[in-house]
Amino acid sequence: MKVLLRVVVVVLLAAAVGFGLSALSDPSGGADIGAGVLAFALVVLVSFVWSLLDGRRAGLGRVLLRWLLVAVLVGAFLAAFPQIGSDTSFDLQVYLGDLPESGPFGAALVFVPALVGALIGRLIGGRRARTEPVAAPADA
Repeated sequence: MKVLLRVVVVVLLAAAVGFGLSALSDPSGGADIGAGVLAFALVVLVSFVWSLLDGRRAGLGRVLLRWLLVAVLVGAFLAAFPQIGSDTSFDLQVYLGDLPESGPFGAALVFVPALVGALIGRLIGGRRARTEPVAAPADA
């Protein structure tokens, strides 16, 4: 469930920002590079911050596996984005042709910042736990 929530949030934010800004700035429906770059930056930022928080609360292995799954699924969804809003219906052959290039790119946009965020979160979480004083055992 945690993986699915992260996938939905990241994909919907990227779609809302990318397609929303593109529609606002270019009513003719042409490509808007700035909107795409901003959407990608949002994916990177959300992945970093959310994995940093995850890294503070959970084990590093579990967090990295979670974000690896999120990255693969987000990459698969981002590969479908070029067909959204086109004049033709969704074409599976085009999607399968785009997937080998767009999928790993989308996955890297999620996993690389998530890896960095999880490592920093683990360091912050681990340091905080070590600096708190240990309570003395209660005498019975």
